[in-house]
Amino acid sequence: MFLLTIITLQKHRSVSRVCLSGTGPPVFKDKTNGEWIARPEMSTVEIKCVACGKPKPTIKWYKNKQYIDPGMKGGHYHIRKWKLSILNLEKMDEGQYTCVLENTQGILNFTFKIEVLQLTIMTKPIGLGPNNQTVQAGSDARFECKVLRNDLQHHTQWLQQYTVNGSYRDDENQPYVNIIQQSMVNLSHPEILTIKNVTKDNAGWYGCLISNPLGRYYQTAWLTVLDEQAEAVDIRSGGTNDKEQIVIYIIGGVASVVVLFLLLLIFICYRRYKRVQSSKYRNVKRVIVMTQNENYHPYKSYDGTQPFVLPTIRIEPGPRRRLSSDLTMMSEYDLPLDKHWEFRREQLSLGEPLGEGAFGKVFKAETVGLNKAPTTAIAVKMLKEDATDRELTDLMQEMEVMKLIGCHENIINFLGCCTQNGPLYVLVELAPHGNMRDYLRSRRPHNSAGYKKQDLEKGSFKPLTEKDLISYALPE
Repeated sequence: MFLLTIITLQKHRSVSRVCLSGTGPPVFKDKTNGEWIARPEMSTVEIKCVACGKPKPTIKWYKNKQYIDPGMKGGHYHIRKWKLSILNLEKMDEGQYTCVLENTQGILNFTFKIEVLQLTIMTKPIGLGPNNQTVQAGSDARFECKVLRNDLQHHTQWLQQYTVNGSYRDDENQPYVNIIQQSMVNLSHPEILTIKNVTKDNAGWYGCLISNPLGRYYQTAWLTVLDEQAEAVDIRSGGTNDKEQIVIYIIGGVASVVVLFLLLLIFICYRRYKRVQSSKYRNVKRVIVMTQNENYHPYKSYDGTQPFVLPTIRIEPGPRRRLSSDLTMMSEYDLPLDKHWEFRREQLSLGEPLGEGAFGKVFKAETVGLNKAPTTAIAVKMLKEDATDRELTDLMQEMEVMKLIGCHENIINFLGCCTQNGPLYVLVELAPHGNMRDYLRSRRPHNSAGYKKQDLEKGSFKPLTEKDLISYALPE
């Protein structure tokens, strides 16, 4: 689990908070500085930059100085009016988010810093002690209350109970207490209570109270003060009657049961947490791409030349473990990263489906920043939800062959791919008229009048072979 903390930084320029009725530059309306917002992982966080001005200012959002496109569909960010929403928070969402407001009169900006912090399981404090004490009058009494576990800043108080009309508790069963020591005072050991030169008046119940925002720990102990000449005896043989002794045993037994129950509850929660964490991980299959180079050439002619060899795709169980994700149907595959062709998913917006093939489907999509254009329409090939290893191998092999062929004006060119943090996407040029076969069939004449029939017997025309078609498509 993670905690998201948003810290507002100082503005890059001083601004007024009063909206003028006339023409003027953008100004913030009711902007709150020093705001902290905490959200767990996979939740949604919203940041706002509400401003006014005349003419009405426009707003743009940037993450780490990279523009966030509001028109991108199916993305991680949603922009509406003055608000930016970040959905399904992840560690990768850390960074600086800047809103830029602009009109013809001026520019205004504001920057937020987003951090994702890891959380631990926190509980209320768990303590041990204090214990009953028996001392002689004139000596010192010492109680100790140990803190066994505390995940948050805690506060320690020592209380002395007193009686009202012979009772230690009021009508609501709450004890009558006086605070005699607390950790707010500059003490080196607030968990220790020392009573100097005790007298008979100091005898009675003393309690240790340890508290934090999640709860508290409270335990009491009895102080018995003997005469100066009397010998120290066990608390059971003097100072209290049988009824008080039974109360002491009951309180001690209940406190022990509560401590054991809390320890057992913490142990169960820890085991369950570890089990949930381990269930999020599973084995993945590693995909290996073997292309022809100076070290790998499976087919070599006698004259030493290396013919064109199709890349080999191999899938084998991988030793690495990856966090499973519901965002991708390909989380069981570990695809190799090709930095030269890898394309960021955030800059890709899928559109309508164009069709399906033997082992996959094709969608129309728009990209941002491809070929130095604001937006570019492309086609995206991907596997079906129930794709097999063989179908993945075929699509990977097709992609590697397109990399080797390169660009040519007579073919559908390869533009890039998305292999990390999601399903495999193969990005190619978009044919606006569809495939050539359907295009020619839809435009052929209804009859063959006026067409010259081929004279194959004279040898002037030969049927085209696959070799001829490849030679027309590939550059010399």
